[in-house]
Amino acid sequence: MHDLTAGYHRTIECWMANVRAASRALDAHGEGLSEQLLRYLETANAGWGYTTKHYALVCRKSR
Repeated sequence: MHDLTAGYHRTIECWMANVRAASRALDAHGEGLSEQLLRYLETANAGWGYTTKHYALVCRKSR
């Protein structure tokens, strides 16, 4: 198993840069949308690798 913490942190940083770059277009869909997205991503990045790790194990019984 691989720990994706460092890579995911960098990914969120890139997403935040994209939100900042596209803030006018995002806010055209709803006032304050870019700010809401940034708050969400900042919160996700603050917790990633410390208190929140999300793993999913999905199984399906074949017939």
